[in-house]
Amino acid sequence: MRGLLLFYPKDSYRLPLMEAVMHRLGWLIPLVLCACMNGAVVNLDAGGSTTDGDSGMPTPTDAGPVTGQGVYQHDVQDAAGLTIALSRFNGEITLMVNVASRCGYTYQYEALQDLQSRYFNQGFNVVGFPANNFGNQEPGTNEEIQEFCSSTYGTTFPIFGKISVLGDDKHPLYISLTEESAEDFRGEVSWNFEKFLVNGAGVVVGRFRSAVEPSDERLTDAIDTLLATP
Repeated sequence: MRGLLLFYPKDSYRLPLMEAVMHRLGWLIPLVLCACMNGAVVNLDAGGSTTDGDSGMPTPTDAGPVTGQGVYQHDVQDAAGLTIALSRFNGEITLMVNVASRCGYTYQYEALQDLQSRYFNQGFNVVGFPANNFGNQEPGTNEEIQEFCSSTYGTTFPIFGKISVLGDDKHPLYISLTEESAEDFRGEVSWNFEKFLVNGAGVVVGRFRSAVEPSDERLTDAIDTLLATP
């Protein structure tokens, strides 16, 4: 299957914490943040698009060959420590997100829940993976995380037990997501609330950086396209 849309330039360096803080403060003027990685200058605007000197609009990309057997081959633990097979999502679309309770992007839980409510009956699930890899922003226990999400945001989508999405203890699921997906979608997760769009066969077909809002029509259009594909 061809990839859908890629909002994650491969060579870009993101400064998500500053952008999130600006968003939380209500600074609606466009932000222009510059950083260098391999010589690339990256512009971040208030809408969350990333550019490398172009208009900032995403373009279709060919996902190319995929290695491995798809991400639904993996098992994870739920908040109670029980092993859950991700094969339960075979045939369904998922948006896999590494989440955190004390991040500048934590407010995205609300829009993620909106996606869950909007698409659940069509064969779609948001899937949350709490991780404490960035800035110690998910320090709580699994029980505390579940309570926070349900009481603050009324989440109904699955939020599994804490994992690592980076480093020597990176969970096998995130090895598949970041190392075994099509080449355009590979690369380490750089902050909380990165989003991987996965088709019914467990293949990553889109990757969206933290600053792309769950309500962004480019993301919802990609979900609509997948759900409409037999």
